[in-house]
Amino acid sequence: MASDANSMTELNNSTATGSFTKINTAALRALAEQGMDDVEVFLSNSQNGDAVLYRRAGAGLSTPNMDRLTNSGVTDVYLRLDDFHRCASALESQLSDLLMNPNIARQDKAQIANTAGLGVAKELIHAPPDANSLKRVDHMVDSLSKGVLHDPEIGAYLLQMAGHERSTASHMFMVSTLAMLLAAEIFGPDDEARIRAIGTAGMLHDLGKLAIPVEILNKATPLTREELQLIQQHPIESVRLLGDNSKITDDIRQMILQHHERIDGRGYPIGVPESELLTESKLISVVDSFHALIGRRNYRKSLELNQANRVLGTQAGTQFDIDILNTWTNLCTQFVSDHFEQGAIEICGEPEELSTRHEHRMLSAAPATTALRPPRFISQGASMVTCSYAGQLMSNGGSPERFRALVRDVSRGGVCIETAHAMYRGEILHVQMDANHQKIWVRSAVAWCKQMEANVYRTGIRFIARVDENNAYQKFDVEGMGLDNIPEKKSSATANTKKPTTNDKSEKDVPTRRRDNAIAALSALKTAKRRDLDAQRTVVTLSMSGDMTVRFKAMDLLIEFSTRMTREALVLLLRDVHPDIRNRAMAGVTQLRISESAETLRMMLSDQDISIALQAAGALGQLGHHAGMNLVAETLTKGGPEARLATRALSDITGHRFAANDEGVKSAKRYLAGKKLIPAA
Repeated sequence: MASDANSMTELNNSTATGSFTKINTAALRALAEQGMDDVEVFLSNSQNGDAVLYRRAGAGLSTPNMDRLTNSGVTDVYLRLDDFHRCASALESQLSDLLMNPNIARQDKAQIANTAGLGVAKELIHAPPDANSLKRVDHMVDSLSKGVLHDPEIGAYLLQMAGHERSTASHMFMVSTLAMLLAAEIFGPDDEARIRAIGTAGMLHDLGKLAIPVEILNKATPLTREELQLIQQHPIESVRLLGDNSKITDDIRQMILQHHERIDGRGYPIGVPESELLTESKLISVVDSFHALIGRRNYRKSLELNQANRVLGTQAGTQFDIDILNTWTNLCTQFVSDHFEQGAIEICGEPEELSTRHEHRMLSAAPATTALRPPRFISQGASMVTCSYAGQLMSNGGSPERFRALVRDVSRGGVCIETAHAMYRGEILHVQMDANHQKIWVRSAVAWCKQMEANVYRTGIRFIARVDENNAYQKFDVEGMGLDNIPEKKSSATANTKKPTTNDKSEKDVPTRRRDNAIAALSALKTAKRRDLDAQRTVVTLSMSGDMTVRFKAMDLLIEFSTRMTREALVLLLRDVHPDIRNRAMAGVTQLRISESAETLRMMLSDQDISIALQAAGALGQLGHHAGMNLVAETLTKGGPEARLATRALSDITGHRFAANDEGVKSAKRYLAGKKLIPAA
């Protein structure tokens, strides 16, 4: 090493090690074998931590040179940041071949994969993703699925390395890798498409933390309520930052959105029930929490592998799926027993640090300051608004583009509504409201959304600006967190345990599961002894679901409940856009003799659908109003297929029974002629 020592040039203090990026010697050796020699290599001065030049650019990285480093016990060297990105890209492009190379030790392969993966992850967290960076993610996940899953021992070494570095980039890469290992165990290694999708979601799941100030992410003391709410929005922000890139499927987006949801429905950002959680999302949740536990946080020390799994076990059946968690625990145990001496995987934890506190916690509740907030007016009846999406996070998320919602309360600054589908913070809506007997449109943004019961979601809407009807269907981008710390994107060309049930839950199944949940909830409400206000609100909300089967069952309950709120809802549903819903609502208001529906029914006499208009005429007749008689007479005079409907309406108006056939039509005409409402035949 004498010649090497003579070639070292100690750098001055302005080039401290912190200005450089660490790279392991195994990755450097792989670069040497590829002929990479145009990088400067530095060592760390053990006395003061400064960087010391070891190899100049162009001097070559020969194998003997690498051997001397390894034999001297050097496991890591340093590169300049620009050089590191080039080297990581070089490793990344050849990663699949390197991981399949039988001449490279498995431990070295794990180091190489880690270096390449960190390169991709660092690119993602330094700027919002673009087509180039997402293409690199796709290539990285594909290489890992081929290499690491082909040789699980590489995965064992990666598990050993998992807690050695704690950064957002290393966390994203490790969650991606460990999630693929667990997915292969659960779904089988042949389910490559699903495994790759899980790996992609793992690599992208924490992108939204780009929008959160570092001082909040690393805060050692408890968070304020506002800070906690900000952190709990990062899954939504992750999906927003991904945009509409076609490589990111709806399933991947759902995995990202759901990676902090819990099977007991108390997760975030929405709090969806277990029935709506993808199996893949529950898998990522386990791995994400495991890696968070084995990494050091500012507010607690890291845990050893076995300690971390014991902590996860305390949340089995509440936060985590029991079968998935057992599979993960067994996988870790298998890696230790098959590839290492017992206890060889230890990650600098201490026994007394065992704690379930692997998430940020909030300060104790502060005194209420409601006096400073705008007064809110609680809606006691079935007041509804019409909403139209102007900017939606997921276009195929199972929610209708246009829908009606039940108003819970309203203030000058916004409105709280209840819907039958989830909404996400930042989505833009145009909301049609009644103001002084006038319809107005207000551009609004979703501020928060929480799952309540029976598939009902309570959502806070923040008003932005009033718009005229011509602009009520204009489209907008989903709002970000409103923070300025997201960097701009630089232009670039960038064993005995039961296995989990794998019933192929995908995003395509979500509407079906929502329907089943809603129908079950409605069935329970039908047999319940108490039908309080909350039960009524649930039925009204579900009567505006995007699923017609749910709507009809809910409308049956509106009629059966027959309370003030449900009767008001039936009247409002007379104006629904779906003819079948309007028909059912008319049948309901007629059956219940809801006199308050008369005004709306009169308006429906001019409905473009003549069958709807005639049914409205008949409904008015049963309520004692003859406003539809002229429409009936006009229709009978014209004849045609609508004449029988007009005959039925005439029966409802007059109380006389006219048969719904040709003879009945003739009888109806004679009756009207006798009343001098139509000319005699």
